[in-house]
Amino acid sequence: MSMLEGVGAPNIDAAFTSILGVVLIISAVASILQLFNISWMKANRMEVGALGTAVIGGVVGILVGCTSIGAGSLLMAMISIFFRRLPISQAVGVDVAHGAILAMVAAMAHGAAGRIGTSIVISLLVGSLPGVLAGSWMCNHLPARYG
Repeated sequence: MSMLEGVGAPNIDAAFTSILGVVLIISAVASILQLFNISWMKANRMEVGALGTAVIGGVVGILVGCTSIGAGSLLMAMISIFFRRLPISQAVGVDVAHGAILAMVAAMAHGAAGRIGTSIVISLLVGSLPGVLAGSWMCNHLPARYG
């Protein structure tokens, strides 16, 4: 029996839309804070630690699984807030490795449920794969900080 069995589809759609909006706002605020070099960690002088990092991963995993927000936008926002000492090139590497594994698990779950449009996936990959290669090359050749 599903936990959401008694909830109507319009209510679920409204809940996910609200969650999506809040998460995107948090991600945008984190990006703005990073732009002005403001950090939660710097202000409070606390360390996240392994357990805190696992909790962050759990939150990102749940949000990605429920809303399909890209793990990259969520995880990079979390990294910019909680892991300020991590160099940007390493943050991108952590984000990409995490996202790849997360995407594989999510894809298997959605594939098992029959919710994947193969032709759309193939078309997206035709454009995305060259973009990923170009972006990875640029990440290695651009300076870590500007200005």
